Amino acid sequence: MWSTALDANNLPLDSLTPAEQVDIALRRTQIQLDAIRNALGVAAALGAVVALLLALRRQYVKERVDRDDLYVKQRTVAYAEVDATEKRITELYVKAAEQLGSEKAPIRMAGIYALERLADDTPGQRQTIVDLLCAYLRMPFNPSDIKVDLAASEIESDEQRTKLDIALREREVRLTIQSVLRRHLYQPDFSQPSSISGSSVPSSNSALSGVRPIRWDGVALNLAGASLLDLDFSSVEVDRAVFDGAVFFGKSMFSSSRWDHATFIGATFAGLADFREVQASVLAMSGSTFVQSAWFENVRCKVLDAIAVVFQSDSGFENAYFYDKGAFDSSLFLGNVGFDGARFGVAAFEGSLFGGRAGFPRCSFHDSINFRKATFDAEVEFEGSLVVRASLNRHVLPTGWSVGHYVGAESSAVVRFLGIESEPEDDYPTVIAMPSSQVGCCVRGGGTFGIRSGLGHAQFF
Repeated sequence: MWSTALDANNLPLDSLTPAEQVDIALRRTQIQLDAIRNALGVAAALGAVVALLLALRRQYVKERVDRDDLYVKQRTVAYAEVDATEKRITELYVKAAEQLGSEKAPIRMAGIYALERLADDTPGQRQTIVDLLCAYLRMPFNPSDIKVDLAASEIESDEQRTKLDIALREREVRLTIQSVLRRHLYQPDFSQPSSISGSSVPSSNSALSGVRPIRWDGVALNLAGASLLDLDFSSVEVDRAVFDGAVFFGKSMFSSSRWDHATFIGATFAGLADFREVQASVLAMSGSTFVQSAWFENVRCKVLDAIAVVFQSDSGFENAYFYDKGAFDSSLFLGNVGFDGARFGVAAFEGSLFGGRAGFPRCSFHDSINFRKATFDAEVEFEGSLVVRASLNRHVLPTGWSVGHYVGAESSAVVRFLGIESEPEDDYPTVIAMPSSQVGCCVRGGGTFGIRSGLGHAQFF
């Protein structure tokens, strides 16, 4: 047993017997073999680990390639579907546009309804379609060519009869476009958001089936220079609309509509114009002409730009609110006009002419008042009106007139001008007063209005 404790490395081989030397050599060989076997085991284990990692990497790469291939295939299919859809939409649009340009009225009508259906189904194309329909209405058209009351005996030739028939058919096409626009811009209840937006509502001519049409939200109208016939845009809601230079034949109905910015600059209203209860941030109609009556009762807008407007007949602005400004400078009111109960921020009537009765009773003026060079040819009334900021130095009134406090009975020096009062300041009402030498004798509602000697009408200078 001595050999188990023998350190072969420290003992000289000469001191060992041959058997012991052989035994030591065998042990050394065994140790070397064990070391080699252990090293080979470790190497094999490492190789297995490396092989496993390589296999995992190959599997990851394969799965990623498969996933990328699937994504590419899906995107390719999606792009193909989008391309097919866009191609279909383009084809439908081009076909409908071609129909709209046809010489035959029935084909034009079919194009209108095709465009309406396309706009219902593709919200992204709605503005383009609306632009196309508006462009058609901007094309020249003279309703005077339509003589609907012309007796058959007065039609002298087939050419006249054909011309009349073409004009009548064109009128129907235009009325159809106007009806389509109004149908999809209609907002029946401004107190609630629209519940009919989106593609879930059946489209096309749903008015015939009793289903409410889809609202075309977010579209803008460009009807500048258009010829519009008996337009009914009542209760519509549009962010931006341009009617500059348009000619409105027949009645024009805008009552209860809502606009963010609407312009009617230089427009002509040949028939009655109804703007009652319109709501707008900016309503611009400078240079426009109203041939017949124009009604703006209960209008609500921040700014009304009605500079150089001609009202050839009666007009009414009763209970209107002009929160920032109501600008009527250089306008002509040739008929009677009423602003009863109206509320003004800035009231601007510089250079305006009132040919008929001008009524301003129960008005409230919350900012500056400007009647410089205004002319009144008939009765004018301000009874019960309020000048809220009487001390404001921006009021522009006729020479000798002023906004101030009235104390005691009327005297020969200063008189009340039609009862214009302000909210109480120092317990005295605010009035517009002028020297008695300029006071005329026309009395209405307990007040007076001035008459410039020899002219027979009131004129502000």
